[in-house]
Amino acid sequence: MGLIKVTQIERNGVTIASEDMLIDTEDLNRPIVENSSNKAVVYLQESIMEGRQSEANNSVQYILDETLAAVHALSTNLFPATVLTRNGNAPVVGAVLLGFTTHRIVGSIREDTTSGGSRFFYHEDGDNLPVEYVVSETVAAIEASL
Repeated sequence: MGLIKVTQIERNGVTIASEDMLIDTEDLNRPIVENSSNKAVVYLQESIMEGRQSEANNSVQYILDETLAAVHALSTNLFPATVLTRNGNAPVVGAVLLGFTTHRIVGSIREDTTSGGSRFFYHEDGDNLPVEYVVSETVAAIEASL
């Protein structure tokens, strides 16, 4: 478990008054993205209250008042990486730098001889199979960032 304190400014598309919150990094269910306003965007799995268990998606998007780098600096189990490919495809434009949590890595992070970076599988909620990422950072650079 790794709790980090952040300031949320938007929840599921609704702007809210700035409010401090603690995030358990193990509840992050997708890589962290930084939007065009340099704000970190995180997706959290939230508990479903009694009577709402039938709801299929309990993933909530938060936009934070921090940058991806600032969120990374708050935790020892997050690492930023520049995505070269996701499942063999080029990443979505504007979303090449992502923040990954170590507990969602499936297997090992290993060198990618083709790119000179690293390759790993990452479990994202909603995907039955782990997603393969190739990133430009080396294994040593990822290790040093943790």
